Amino acid sequence: MNREEQKKLYKEVLHFHDLAEKLIASVENSYGNKEVEIELITPVIEQIGESTEVLADAYIDFIKNGEKAGAGEIKKVEMALRKIFAVNISFIEKLKTIKNSY
Repeated sequence: MNREEQKKLYKEVLHFHDLAEKLIASVENSYGNKEVEIELITPVIEQIGESTEVLADAYIDFIKNGEKAGAGEIKKVEMALRKIFAVNISFIEKLKTIKNSY
């Protein structure tokens, strides 16, 4: 993997961290019920943080070793990504429920 590909991959990992920051900013800048909004986004932010840590560790190991990831490492990365998608789907469903209650 050349340097440009490494940078691209690293930016993709950081994208999840940026998403969490944007969620926090949206609550801070909203006019709605902040307690309800914080309750909604907290699981998303926590999962993004945990998964981003797994992805960053895998990225660092890859850069250090320069070798293809083993099956166990690939499974960790896939699980971290699945958890982000699952918590986002749950978040969207909660938003739909709230929207439909009005």
